[in-house]
Amino acid sequence: MVEKEHTCLFHWIQSFNRHTKHMIKPRLEDQHKVLYFDYKNSKSLDKVDVSYATIHCCWLLSGAKFEFAIHKLGN
Repeated sequence: MVEKEHTCLFHWIQSFNRHTKHMIKPRLEDQHKVLYFDYKNSKSLDKVDVSYATIHCCWLLSGAKFEFAIHKLGN
């Protein structure tokens, strides 16, 4: 939901960093973090949709993800 935080920021960042480290190739981690924080901080549903599509395009076009992480990253 827009403007609703469902978990504390500390735990969200811990989980995000753990998943990024294990599922995103090291050379693309910084770019992935920028895109995800933009997604997390979106203020409208339109912006959420655009950010989500951008993240998926990045995964596909740059090969950002490890093969075993394909199904996990989508969640």
